[in-house]
Amino acid sequence: MYTSTSAKDPPASRVVTAVIMLLHHLDLTYPSQQTYFEHLKTLLSGILKRSSPVYTWITAVAHSLRTSDFIRFNELSQPHAFECLFPSTLHAKAMGPFHHLPKTAVCTLMCRLRSKARERAWIVLRGVYREFSASDSTRNWLRRYLALDAVYPETTTIGFEDWMKERELAGHVRPKDGEDGKWIVCKVR
Repeated sequence: MYTSTSAKDPPASRVVTAVIMLLHHLDLTYPSQQTYFEHLKTLLSGILKRSSPVYTWITAVAHSLRTSDFIRFNELSQPHAFECLFPSTLHAKAMGPFHHLPKTAVCTLMCRLRSKARERAWIVLRGVYREFSASDSTRNWLRRYLALDAVYPETTTIGFEDWMKERELAGHVRPKDGEDGKWIVCKVR
């Protein structure tokens, strides 16, 4: 039923299932990672190898969230970054009519984590900056920092102007008097 690259490697479907479980724990308890670490510890005994690209990726995702490295998290949450989860051995024949579900589950969980990380990143930005401008370099940096680009099917890119308009309506920023494309940050009380 399952094929494996070597006798000591677990089947690809078990590895993907383990990663989906770990992502679920990252999402469910964000920003805490206690249950993630508890489950990661149990998986190291036979399913995840420390030397594998999958282990490297999932631990890097958790580390970037834990350390608020939102630019790195944005990079790791791009679909090309987790292609290692879907080797050629995990194909339609092995998974039957539901072969798309593992990738859909990972994308869905990553999308949820991106949304939660975006909110956390915004809190950090509000605490650090007094104002934002709409210059190209600031826009590009904020798009990456806040993970505003759509990277999964059925998601849409959040435009910078739309994001700032939403923050303005929420009372987080206000337009700078007399200056187009600049916002004053309203500090958290």
